Amino acid sequence: MFSTKGTGQRFKGRNVPLKRIRPPAGTKAGNAPRAAISPVPVFGWVPQTGRDIKKFFTLYPKRMAKGRELFLLALAEVLREEVRGRAPSLGTIPYAEQLQIALLEGVDAGEGVAVYFEGQPEGLTEQQVGTTLLFVVPRPGARPFVEVLAKYSPWPPDWLPIRPDPKDATLVARAARPDEVAYFVAERRREADLIEASLRAMGVINAKVAPPGEGVGAEVHADVAWAVLRAEFGLGGGEGQAHWRPALEALGKAIPKLLKAYVRYVETGRWTGHSLPQADSLGISDLGGAAEAFTRRIAPFAPRRKF
Repeated sequence: MFSTKGTGQRFKGRNVPLKRIRPPAGTKAGNAPRAAISPVPVFGWVPQTGRDIKKFFTLYPKRMAKGRELFLLALAEVLREEVRGRAPSLGTIPYAEQLQIALLEGVDAGEGVAVYFEGQPEGLTEQQVGTTLLFVVPRPGARPFVEVLAKYSPWPPDWLPIRPDPKDATLVARAARPDEVAYFVAERRREADLIEASLRAMGVINAKVAPPGEGVGAEVHADVAWAVLRAEFGLGGGEGQAHWRPALEALGKAIPKLLKAYVRYVETGRWTGHSLPQADSLGISDLGGAAEAFTRRIAPFAPRRKF
């Protein structure tokens, strides 16, 4: 960038004379040189300087922005691989294999990335009735009676009095022990008259809180979030198998290596760190709505102690 060659620096094509420093007065002969070369270099502007500064202010900011995105994607891929290697079986739900990665849009003060699961709805079978509880999660603009169903969630499938339209609500199916299902059967039986009266007030006349109900055959989304929490912390009396916490610990150990890959990318424009995944884009508002629904679903079984 600059020319500082030897003792005669180049500055706009001219030789810069050497600066001589005389020894202090009173210095005896033989104890110091009669003259010394200044150790301070003289810096000059050469054409390469302008090109380097332009590169610094145009190319590097773009690389830094792109490098942050690649760094986050690499972090997410490390985390996903660690979770996949540790995840327990969640019945018939292959959730670890179906974990996805998405760059978040609309994140304040920088980029963000999510590792998430998005399952497909399936019809609830008769065989699942005794080991499943249904949560009604209203959608924006849902008809008023849906709030009644949400208020009294969870529902044993054969006690759900009316099946909401998918435009009004999502039905979330949570795996449960038979004794947990029996507890909520007793609760809905005890509250049946009150629930039916509330539904009539909302315009639903003939709904009955009693078997056979409307749950069997309904399109439901498996409550993977609860199944993961139950496995992670051993909630509900089950034996836990932590996999997200060890995965996050392993992720922390991988960060220094990925930071070095980020710096190399800014310098060279080539990513040579951990492999990068394919990623979609996900709005932060969508993620926020999912988090709110998740919180509502786990509330009835939320543990008292904090983790």
